[in-house]
Amino acid sequence: MILKLRYLQLVLFCTTIGFSQTIEIDENTRFDNTAPIVIMSNGFYQNDIRLAPHNLLQIVENNEEAVKMMKKAKKNKVWAQSMLGGGILLILNESFAELTDGTFNYYVAGFGAGLIGISFPLFSKGKVLTFGAVDKYNTDLESKSESLSKKTNVDVSLSSSVNGIGLSVRF
Repeated sequence: MILKLRYLQLVLFCTTIGFSQTIEIDENTRFDNTAPIVIMSNGFYQNDIRLAPHNLLQIVENNEEAVKMMKKAKKNKVWAQSMLGGGILLILNESFAELTDGTFNYYVAGFGAGLIGISFPLFSKGKVLTFGAVDKYNTDLESKSESLSKKTNVDVSLSSSVNGIGLSVRF
């Protein structure tokens, strides 16, 4: 019994460490609802600052469709994380039962593997929805800047150079 309790504590500790993340943001950092979000291979950036998922939701809050997509993406990611964690715990529990008392329930382990398998498409769907929300926000931002440039004869556009992507303004 004590061995099972220690095993449970170890699994909970490793799960907690595995799902935790550190997000360091300066308190003086303000995110701009009028600047585009740049998509890079390792995350989302605005004004050379990496954005956390909750910051993305704050930035796109003026765009109703993008907010809906972000909330749906978050919901998918939470479900996927829960299923992945549950599947891992079921498989580890059955593996531990095999080591301690020699019984292994293949149905429970198979169910855990099924949960893990289901979590991958949910993660993928969440990622697709997040990228779609950012694209929707950027296209709406560009259309607003185009309408602004038509009114004031100012040309605002995204430009790319060797140093990266930037915003160019022409009067």
